[in-house]
Amino acid sequence: MLHTIIQDKKNKWLQSDDCTIRDLVKYIRDKGQLRDTQIEAIETYLFLKIEGQNKPLWQLFSEDFFTNGTDLSKLNINQTAREYLSEHKDAFALYDFARTKTDKGTLLPELEKLIVDKPTEIDYDTIIKSIFYNVSYADYLMSLPMGAGKTFLMAAFIYLDLYFADNEPNNKAFAHNFLVLIPSGLKSSIVPSLKTIENYDPSWVLPEPSASKLKKLLKFDVLDEQKSAKKSNKARNPNAQKVNACLPNPFGQVFVVNAEKVILESFKFNAQTELELDEEEKDTSNDLKRLFGQMPNLSILIDEVHHAATDDIKLRQAVNYWHSKGNITTVLGFSGTPYLQKQETL
Repeated sequence: MLHTIIQDKKNKWLQSDDCTIRDLVKYIRDKGQLRDTQIEAIETYLFLKIEGQNKPLWQLFSEDFFTNGTDLSKLNINQTAREYLSEHKDAFALYDFARTKTDKGTLLPELEKLIVDKPTEIDYDTIIKSIFYNVSYADYLMSLPMGAGKTFLMAAFIYLDLYFADNEPNNKAFAHNFLVLIPSGLKSSIVPSLKTIENYDPSWVLPEPSASKLKKLLKFDVLDEQKSAKKSNKARNPNAQKVNACLPNPFGQVFVVNAEKVILESFKFNAQTELELDEEEKDTSNDLKRLFGQMPNLSILIDEVHHAATDDIKLRQAVNYWHSKGNITTVLGFSGTPYLQKQETL
């Protein structure tokens, strides 16, 4: 249901005078190289980035960014509820969402009634954050049909971010660098397809001369080398050395690494899958987890995200750690398979 609401809001924005990407979208459509599903994903992505200011989804929800414009004066509710909902955006947003029309009535009739009956007794902040899995950063799932071109879409997102970042280098909404995580079990089939990012033609989504300029700036590295030991020294991590060589101010760097390598080798977890960090360690040049935490304006793209489900808690904690360092711009999951086995309930 949220997907439908976001799509409706996006379509209205595209037709409004406030839309700043109408010419760009027209260029992409006229170019004719992308499928409709890919273009719709790009429109939604840029809508959340630009109109939504890259805010976490829970925050946009709380600020009534996704509301349907319900007129409280026309509803048959008590005055206490009417006044409270008028004065509290988060309460109004949750109520508006609960009463979204469905084939069977409203989406969440019990919650709708509870808000009207006891508007001041509900912890709106906790409920809204739980809807979005308590994620405190911009985090989107792109679930496209198999064969719809997820790899090309990833490349398009990378170039679009770089385009806006190049024009507005201080705008934190757009990434300067990218980390692509893949499941190690699919490494042999996915890495070659991800390398097509190197050969992707950015003129499919960007006009010249911007396309050629950014093509020259893009640097692509697959981090798949084994750690090596040198005499009696501590084992060296050639993957970490590649990342370290890019610091402190990279732009257009794309790293690809299998998710398990980052999670299981660089991070430490206890039996409860809680993250353990040795903050006393001084040498960061051999430590991937800290190095990625230093990578400025980093967007994380998780390919075939449904295959990471068994390690989802670890993966989320790893991303949360990087976000705590203040450098994560956006987290994007890509899947051709429904991520949830069934519809979730509040």
